[in-house]
Amino acid sequence: MPSTLTPPPAEATWVAGQPKAVHHRLPDGVYVPTLCFFTEHDEVDLNVLERHLVRLINAGVAGIVVHGSNGEVAHLMREERAAVIRCAADTIHQEGHDVRIPLIA
Repeated sequence: MPSTLTPPPAEATWVAGQPKAVHHRLPDGVYVPTLCFFTEHDEVDLNVLERHLVRLINAGVAGIVVHGSNGEVAHLMREERAAVIRCAADTIHQEGHDVRIPLIA
């Protein structure tokens, strides 16, 4: 059955006098919820996370989702959550990677 929903326009304007809102449609494809890796001392392992993200990016995923589905986020300190997001953003934007890969956090 065809969908009756239509995607939002590329650009839309709010009520007169309000700033213009730009809607970006996410690219089609696979968005991978990543794992959060830990050292043997139960610290977040950003080195392993970075290698994992590079592997996903090189495999051609459409987007990366951190803290999205595996439940680790409830057990992380705010600083640890921020470090994982920062690591993912930095890895995606490293030279040689497609900076258009969305990061959902």
